[in-house]
Amino acid sequence: MKIDRDKLENLILRVLNNLNTHQLRQVESGCLEFNMIPSIVVNIINNVTPIQQLGEFELYILIRILNNLKYTEYSPNDYFTEKELVGYSKAKLKKESNEKFPVVFKNVQRIQSNQWQCVVPIEYLLELRSRQALIYNPNTQRPLILIEKGERIITKVDLNQRSVKEIMTLMKEGIYFPHHITINMNKNYDTEPIFKGDDIIVESGQLDIIDGYHNYIAATRMKYENEDFQYNVPVILTHLDEQQAGMYIAQENKKNIIDAKYTENFDALKIGNLIAERINDSSDFYLYKQIIKQTALEPKIRFYDLSTVLSRYYKDVKQGIEVAKTSKKIVDFWNRCLENNIFEENHIYDIYDLSVIAICCKKDFTIEQFKAILDNRSNRQYKNASRYALQKIEDDISNISKDY
Repeated sequence: MKIDRDKLENLILRVLNNLNTHQLRQVESGCLEFNMIPSIVVNIINNVTPIQQLGEFELYILIRILNNLKYTEYSPNDYFTEKELVGYSKAKLKKESNEKFPVVFKNVQRIQSNQWQCVVPIEYLLELRSRQALIYNPNTQRPLILIEKGERIITKVDLNQRSVKEIMTLMKEGIYFPHHITINMNKNYDTEPIFKGDDIIVESGQLDIIDGYHNYIAATRMKYENEDFQYNVPVILTHLDEQQAGMYIAQENKKNIIDAKYTENFDALKIGNLIAERINDSSDFYLYKQIIKQTALEPKIRFYDLSTVLSRYYKDVKQGIEVAKTSKKIVDFWNRCLENNIFEENHIYDIYDLSVIAICCKKDFTIEQFKAILDNRSNRQYKNASRYALQKIEDDISNISKDY
């Protein structure tokens, strides 16, 4: 897409919410031409099927219909690339059943009386979504957000697009560990599971996704983008009323939270981690393998501190060859500092030291400039890599470097 899909989603929501019943029927008729189930239009308005669940082709269909009916001046040309427009222009969705039920979960294992687990291919989840069988229920999920558009207020599911994109990136890199989603057979709608061998069959009622929604959206978007994408989704099935489902979610949120400075050490997408790992693994580095992730002891160089500094000052570095070049440049610069005895052999590097190394290396400062800046540090001591501390360090370095 040419622009962030959020803008197109909001436009479609705004237009649909302004249409009367007759006009909505016209949109539904237009959906039939593309094999899109007509009920999706009203379900989008009511957030039964959040618009974020739609694939980009489905967004293309809706904006094309709305433009053809003169309900908006915006057209697919405003949102999609030439390549996408060519691919979408004569395409149709795979024809799916209009019937929500039955839904079959195969090879289910019982955990307790109201909870089971199984694995579901992403293709089947997409089919259930197309059949409008999986529901976003605000009573058992995040509340809807309100978007003011003139005098009208429309509602939309509160989805963290950044989280979705990060999960998709991990999936593309092949380093994502599958995380379960929880589907609740909602007792409030008389949803009763039927047991047949190792399978659970649901013939009526309502199925709500109550946990793992971002993982679900990321996986479905990956499948939309690449038909060859294979992914088996771990699914927890529950049979709860909405109050019990709320208790389940509250319990999930009470899991022990690990301090970010520990979990971020293992983030495979954090650019600072990639560069720091490369520096630490370089046999040319005079401090080879002395950048330590564990913080129980007092290492010469804390991995988290170095990674945070590098992420701040080298955030535009791309993965791959740029990481290799950047890490080599830092290793060479750092080694020259050691050759010139700027740091003692047993020196413990604090945030200021690491920031000066990162900034001076990036700016191609000489060793003399580096030493002058290091010697003229303020009396402040920086014990952690907070944004406040890093900004103060930048201010110090900027003021000192003016004289050199």
